[in-house]
Amino acid sequence: MNLSRLKASLIKSLSEDEHCIDSLVQLLEEAPYEKMSFFGKLIFRALLKNSLNKRKQYQYFKKNNTHKLKSIHVERPIFVTGLPRSGTTLLQNLLINNFHIQGIPFWEIIQPIPQFQNKTIDNSFRRIKSGMMLYMAKRFGPDIFPMHPTTLNSYEECWHLFLITFHVYNFDFQLGISKYGEWISENSIGKAYEEYEEILRIIISTRKDHRLILKCPEHMIYTDKIMSTFPNCTIIWIHRDPLKSILSYTNMIYEIHKFYFGASDRKRVAKFVSDRFYQMIKIAIQKRTESNINIIDVKYQDLIINKRKILQYLSDNILDDSSNVQISKENQNLNRLKSKIYYNPTQQGIDPNAIYHKFSDYMKQYDISKEI
Repeated sequence: MNLSRLKASLIKSLSEDEHCIDSLVQLLEEAPYEKMSFFGKLIFRALLKNSLNKRKQYQYFKKNNTHKLKSIHVERPIFVTGLPRSGTTLLQNLLINNFHIQGIPFWEIIQPIPQFQNKTIDNSFRRIKSGMMLYMAKRFGPDIFPMHPTTLNSYEECWHLFLITFHVYNFDFQLGISKYGEWISENSIGKAYEEYEEILRIIISTRKDHRLILKCPEHMIYTDKIMSTFPNCTIIWIHRDPLKSILSYTNMIYEIHKFYFGASDRKRVAKFVSDRFYQMIKIAIQKRTESNINIIDVKYQDLIINKRKILQYLSDNILDDSSNVQISKENQNLNRLKSKIYYNPTQQGIDPNAIYHKFSDYMKQYDISKEI
């Protein structure tokens, strides 16, 4: 199927979702579809069609559970954000394990909409579907997963939920494009966050506990939308040496580009990632200042050096009663979350001195140390 036929087919199915159509059109106009490999085109089409199917499931569930969903609220959610590869996964897992607040595991992030009334059958069905997808991804993208170990029950970034809304800022990174993310940010991301909130209510509709700890780097540039959608939320921004984040994420995006296009250029990817990170930080700080958004800052190095101290600090500022929280002395086997890849600046065409010069104001403002 060529791009025009794919576009026509998807638009026809989204006939009543103008904000989704506009976003999809913007994506397809910029996505380098013709440059993708045969396998890349196959995966891209499958991703969009799968997003369409999930949207139909979302709309059907919402239509048939209107009264139930109205009585459900996402209670005081905690959003962990920061640059990609800056420690958001580590922090989220520590908070979930120590504060006993739930996250959303991979299988539920990938298949968020219940399909059957019987909870046992439904969970098994969705876990099997997610497991099949995870197997295929690991099978055909084996170089990606050592950087970010994933299992059915690992807690993953919630940008996957935005696939249902066709508003995924991360597509810019995955496909090496730049106008799409800017377009959704300026035109319709607010509506996407409203639907994201509804999807979260669908997820917790099968749970007793309605509080969540969520993580996503993209949240850092949409803190104003988060606060307007979840006025009782907490936002935590984790800060790390930008060189380390850029090195790690460049390698990941390089492999994703190979996944889609069959080949890639490390130096070009490194520049794209560096420029985009700089832009994200600039937007995040500007929104934080202009909207006077209260954000809790955590430094990655402090978290590594003294987890208990940071967790106690966060419990004092987040939980209603932190006196009953027992911060574990154990490492909780979180080494499994670490990337298994060594990142060499020279191999990726990255000049550390240039990076530190570029991000010097950010590092100074948040007292971020270089990692040796």
